[in-house]
Amino acid sequence: MTFEPVNPAAVNDSADPADAYENAPEIAREIGWVADRAAAGHPVDPAVGREFWLREAALLDRIALQETAAYAPESAVFAIRTAQEAARRLIAFDSVHSGLSCRGAELATDADRRDYVREQYRRWSLSRPHRACGERAAPECDTHGH
Repeated sequence: MTFEPVNPAAVNDSADPADAYENAPEIAREIGWVADRAAAGHPVDPAVGREFWLREAALLDRIALQETAAYAPESAVFAIRTAQEAARRLIAFDSVHSGLSCRGAELATDADRRDYVREQYRRWSLSRPHRACGERAAPECDTHGH
């Protein structure tokens, strides 16, 4: 399996969280998925590893967004910083395994990096076939009544 991170400046994908995470599993389910993979050890296979780093970064971004919406900014700082660090890990992975250039991809700020996570998650989730019927849908979704 190959993957090609994209230059966020070169695509029209929305970095809007509502669009990016429209078909994402519930946060509790995604925490379980990430925790299970982390407990088993960080994936070595680049294709499997990317899914881990992408889903972890998206999960932490979603948590930070919820924290920011629910609490005062100073109360959400930890969640925001955690999401920023996860975005950096995904970008570092993509840089090593695909040649992504942070400078070339204009990933200079933490906001740029979190936008990158959203764009990559949206592309990834839309490209995945539904496990039961083969339709395009997010991982482990109930979209098609399965």
